[in-house]
Amino acid sequence: MNRKTLFPTPVYFKDLPNAKELNKYLFKHIKAWKKADSKGETKTNSGFGWHSKTDMDKKKNLNLLLKSFLKWQKSAIKIMEYNLN
Repeated sequence: MNRKTLFPTPVYFKDLPNAKELNKYLFKHIKAWKKADSKGETKTNSGFGWHSKTDMDKKKNLNLLLKSFLKWQKSAIKIMEYNLN
């Protein structure tokens, strides 16, 4: 896990070795979700774009990615707690 402090807000990021394949996989599924629900939801898109429903955590084909996010989040929290003490 890497960290940069920008405008005193820490920004955590992680480079994924399989990012190209992951993006292809996600793009395929996102296109299918949009096709199945072309209306989506109006949120930050202000009605000028498509925003998926907020149930992505329940999509089985995202399970592995979501588990990775949780693992990285726990790592960042440990780092923050360390820096706060």
